Amino acid sequence: MSKKKYSLSNDCVFHIVFGREETKNNLLYLINAVFAEIGVQQIVHVTIMDSMDYGIALMDKSVVYDIKAKTSNDELVNIEVQLENKDNYIGRSYYYLSKIHGSQLEIGGKYKQIKASYGISFLNFVLFKEFPEITHNFIPTHSIYKDCVLKENQMVYIEMPKVQAINKNSTAIEKLVYLLNNADRMEDDMANDIVFEDPALNQIYQDYRKVTENREFMALLEAKEKFRRDAEAEKDFVEARGKAEGKAEGLAEGLVKGEARGEAKGLVKGEARGEAKGLAKGKAERDQVIVQSMHAEGFDIATIARITKLSEAEVQHIIAAANE
Repeated sequence: MSKKKYSLSNDCVFHIVFGREETKNNLLYLINAVFAEIGVQQIVHVTIMDSMDYGIALMDKSVVYDIKAKTSNDELVNIEVQLENKDNYIGRSYYYLSKIHGSQLEIGGKYKQIKASYGISFLNFVLFKEFPEITHNFIPTHSIYKDCVLKENQMVYIEMPKVQAINKNSTAIEKLVYLLNNADRMEDDMANDIVFEDPALNQIYQDYRKVTENREFMALLEAKEKFRRDAEAEKDFVEARGKAEGKAEGLAEGLVKGEARGEAKGLVKGEARGEAKGLAKGKAERDQVIVQSMHAEGFDIATIARITKLSEAEVQHIIAAANE
């Protein structure tokens, strides 16, 4: 089995530790820790609104690992871990908050049924460099009368890199974030202290250990990570090749027709053809990566076939081809 460790802040690991029915007490602790920071009433229970087949999800790069939940006050919460600062992340986070807020009312329903909604983003980067706080809560506010706020929906960003150390006076959210950052490094004295002092954090850590000790899950996670890296490299290659082929075709066509638009037309055509080739190869390469990774971890052919949804003959063919 691979010795690679995955952080508790890995989006897949985070979802399985906080986003399952059997671990919803972890989610309850997390939500209350955030609510304490932003001055919202504590909740007594939480309902997870969506479930996930992790075997299938880990093989689908399009899966979004958000956790959607309903509180004991019928409020809706959308929680995610964001590892990279992608373009217009704030816009994206508000989009998902708007979706969950708008999902409350069915056709014919009454607007008074709508409850408050919260978006909670744990960020593995610093979004607001000008502010020292780790928690940033955004609420619609009157442009002149700042005390007039609309609390029907709130967006909360938690910047995890800002939590570098904790002590006995640290808040619940600071301790939780420190554990998210350091669960894979329990030789850290501070991480050990908070785990042993707080039963709720200790349970989160124990559930994290169960995930990292699950050979089947970790093999799938490693295969997903390898496929993601390979897919990104393949995409770059396909784009470069497509542009080169398209430019060549466009120049040739432009010269023959004497049209200035030849280069642009060929470029578009080449890009489309190059990307189509890359996508066609994608699924087969993903299957190869997953099968080879699981086989290297010692899984038998029947188990690999069951998880990947391939036939045993297809699995044997991939393994045999890799050994040639």
